[in-house]
Amino acid sequence: MIGFTLTPREPAADPVGGRRLVVLDLDRDRIPRVVEDAAGDPLAVSDWQFMPSSSSLLALGMEGSAFILDSVDDTAPIPVGRFDQISGVSQDGTTLIAKDARGIVLGDLSQGEQRRLEPSLVEGTYSFIGDIAIRWGGDVIEKAALQAADGQFFISLAVDDGVDGRLLFRPPGGEGSIQAFALSPNGQFAVVETVPTSTNAVLDGHPTEPRDVAIVTTVVDIDTGLAVRSLEGFNVVWLPVS
Repeated sequence: MIGFTLTPREPAADPVGGRRLVVLDLDRDRIPRVVEDAAGDPLAVSDWQFMPSSSSLLALGMEGSAFILDSVDDTAPIPVGRFDQISGVSQDGTTLIAKDARGIVLGDLSQGEQRRLEPSLVEGTYSFIGDIAIRWGGDVIEKAALQAADGQFFISLAVDDGVDGRLLFRPPGGEGSIQAFALSPNGQFAVVETVPTSTNAVLDGHPTEPRDVAIVTTVVDIDTGLAVRSLEGFNVVWLPVS
């Protein structure tokens, strides 16, 4: 199943502003199909993604309403809340990660309930949370700003089991910045992209979203905290199990 947003040749004349969501089923007729809202009109989205290991879609409408809908069956979208941004879904597909003006919101997709992320202390220190991911079992992996003993803040990756927070990764030497991170499909590893602190950043020249040529990717075992591999570059893609 492939999904994409389609912008018409003349988007000004498009009733949904050129943000209609389209799916293409490679196992069936391979005919592009416009995803519809509850009224049967094309669904205009500002963001969307497939649910883990599923043909269902999580879509954020232009007005901020989020829906779950099946990309195969013509069933009505199920509303799951109003947000400014959808950041992801837990690895087990049960929890929506979203953001609004007040911070991070976690939505229980089976019960329809929502709660705000209340991070635990990380080794006794308050943390200021950026992006998060939720792995199998419910542990929250979070990019966090922590305060060192000298009062300075540093960017790190931490694990929060809902009771205690544990420092997982800090850029080597205590310097540098974590630009992005992701989890391995089985939740064993965190893949962390870091860039050294530098006032003379050199970009790779890519025409869209250029990246620093000094980015280093580190693979960290979440349970042990051990860095098992580091390599130059970014955007790790995990191959499926054969």
